[in-house]
Amino acid sequence: MKRKFEWIEVVIGLIIVPAMILIVNNIEDGYVIGVFLGLLSAFLAAIFTSLNKKYIVDGKERIISFLELGGAWIFLSLLLPIYHMWQPIEAFWPSNMDWVYLLILALLCTTLAYVMAMKALNYISAFASALTINLEPVYGIFLAVFLLKEHKELNLEFYLGVVIIIAAVTIYPLLMRRRKRKLI
Repeated sequence: MKRKFEWIEVVIGLIIVPAMILIVNNIEDGYVIGVFLGLLSAFLAAIFTSLNKKYIVDGKERIISFLELGGAWIFLSLLLPIYHMWQPIEAFWPSNMDWVYLLILALLCTTLAYVMAMKALNYISAFASALTINLEPVYGIFLAVFLLKEHKELNLEFYLGVVIIIAAVTIYPLLMRRRKRKLI
């Protein structure tokens, strides 16, 4: 991005690493692959956000979003026949009401949210955007705890890790604002 190296971003990233270790420290062996895939996903999302930040110019957020989401749809559609080799189509096909929910999720929760996130890249750094996006699993866990009462297997280390991550994410904009005031 040809901008000055921000030590605050490196420090925040380094604070999150031990917090992630606390969160995944006591997982069962069957979930290790999922953790590594999640870390890979976060890494790729950070690169993706950085590239989006680089190429967002002249209000082309909708066009870029259409190309990216359309490309993902085509790729997944091509993978669907391979998936059906292992899973019969009858178990996969949505009911009529499911189609309504899928449309709501696709249009509002994915497309609209994605275009808005792309538009936000005009005002925030790629790091701040990636940090926020990668908090999605934390939101999901909180929803599972509060709405579904799914917290029986979570331990103190898990909660400590979550608190560290939320503290790091919360302190980042405060540190950046303080730093900008010193520069002015």
